[in-house]
Amino acid sequence: RQQKKRVVMYFLNTDCDAFEDPGPQRSDVGVFIEDADLVDWHAKMQVKMPRVFLPDEKVFGKETTQHRYGTKLLAYFDDDKNKPMRATVLGSRWQLEERLPGIPPMCADYREPHYTILIGGQLSQIGLMDAHDIDPDIGWKAVGPYEPSVNPDYDALAQSHGIDTRPRQSEVPTETKQEQKKKNGKKKTDPSTTVCKFWLKGRCNRGDRC
Repeated sequence: RQQKKRVVMYFLNTDCDAFEDPGPQRSDVGVFIEDADLVDWHAKMQVKMPRVFLPDEKVFGKETTQHRYGTKLLAYFDDDKNKPMRATVLGSRWQLEERLPGIPPMCADYREPHYTILIGGQLSQIGLMDAHDIDPDIGWKAVGPYEPSVNPDYDALAQSHGIDTRPRQSEVPTETKQEQKKKNGKKKTDPSTTVCKFWLKGRCNRGDRC
């Protein structure tokens, strides 16, 4: 039986005329929305758009919090595995909706959360929930080993907001048995318990202990 895929309609984006927001700036690098504010916004959207923001849906999907600065994301253009798109999380921000007289807001509190990202060497943004969809075939997914450093320019901006961008120190590998022997030297053996190899071959008449 063919399983029907639930498609989340994230139609709010930077190209929508309802937004007068200028988009992410350098001042947004290293700045993150408070998790509590995101949870509160999501609860309001579940009331406002219950058919899109489902009751059992979480703002962070399977994660418990936002992606960290330096998190690498991967998505595929038009769902084509031959067209990967790669981005790096630099922060999160509210995209503000224009307040028009007599027109109700599309989003709760006239705003929608986005991740500030680095993609193709340029600052951009993606819908925050697009990077937390529980469907493995939808949205952006965190990939690769996490490294907090992006580049010197953006790292300096992030550090000004208290983010530690120092490279992670790799774990010291455990020594192999051979390395331990080289380090400690050959262990001395008790001659009284050593079997003479020449006696085993019948070439020694001193007995089996030498």
